[in-house]
Amino acid sequence: MKILSLNQDKGIGVGKAKGATVHLQAIRKAFSELGHDVIPLDDPNGSQLQQLATHSQYACTFDLVYERYALGNQAGSEFAKQFSIPHILEVNAPLFEEVEKWRQSASTKIYTDKEKSAFIAASHIVAVSADTKRYSLERGAVEHRVTVIPNGFDPSIFYPRDKAICKEQLGIAADSFVVGFHGRLRPWHRFEKLVAAVAQLHQQMVPIHLLTIGEGRYLELTNNKLPAGIHTHLPWVDVEQLGAIVAAYDVLPLMYSPTDPCYFSPLKLYEAMASGAVPVVPRAGTLPEVVRHNHSGLVYENGQLAQNIKELYLDPTKRSILSRLGVAQAQPHTWRRVAEITLQSAGLQG
Repeated sequence: MKILSLNQDKGIGVGKAKGATVHLQAIRKAFSELGHDVIPLDDPNGSQLQQLATHSQYACTFDLVYERYALGNQAGSEFAKQFSIPHILEVNAPLFEEVEKWRQSASTKIYTDKEKSAFIAASHIVAVSADTKRYSLERGAVEHRVTVIPNGFDPSIFYPRDKAICKEQLGIAADSFVVGFHGRLRPWHRFEKLVAAVAQLHQQMVPIHLLTIGEGRYLELTNNKLPAGIHTHLPWVDVEQLGAIVAAYDVLPLMYSPTDPCYFSPLKLYEAMASGAVPVVPRAGTLPEVVRHNHSGLVYENGQLAQNIKELYLDPTKRSILSRLGVAQAQPHTWRRVAEITLQSAGLQG
């Protein structure tokens, strides 16, 4: 198939330092690995789509428009409708709700009606979580045309390695207990909870070391809260370099609040599990379904983050078992498999 991979989010694209860019590139690579001809198009204002439309003979050669949902952008939907091309809309977040809550923008109301037309018209919708499916249905999507497919990982980058060597390469003592977190820091990550847990465990004589990678307020939030020498922060690195860093994690905690909508399918979760880190996640959203308590990780109740991290430090045998089981659980969730299921769910070849 000839797939037009469309992204209309101006904050995402080649060279942008964020997980969404990693996702965009990964799904394009996965479609290519399946043997499809992928034409990438990052077009925030729709002008390139309009140019394509003027060359109708070329536009009609596409077999599929695969679009990452971007708030207020319907050019992809209109283009697909104009040329009777199947249109898959990938919904990674309830963007309208996210903007209203976290970015305090009053302008989002104007997008509502246009958005609904795109959700109604889509041939199929890929929702990364149950909550993004709910969001899609509320905007007019038809139930049988929405499939929940969590995000994946690249097994050529994320796999278990010798943790001691990975730690030493980062200047961290081989016997340190490394708690890791990577990605662009956002308010909903509740990173301050992890900082408090690390400080508490350090006071309890746990040889803990916090390893963070990415852009955001990491250093601001740890300043004067953690002793010198127990936090290593690295700036954003290319995803190809990230695997050897994530492999140094003993534990990957997530700190989403149970009172917040949990619509995420965190890239970091399967990346860390596939690398041998034990996930410690809150009882929020569908996270307890992804991370099975005492099988592939730990699920904690509100306020018990430090306690659960310490449990893994005190029981290295349990940590080793959960690590191996987590790796096995992550294995089927590759980007290539995500691409296969996406096409199958839309009635197209995998």
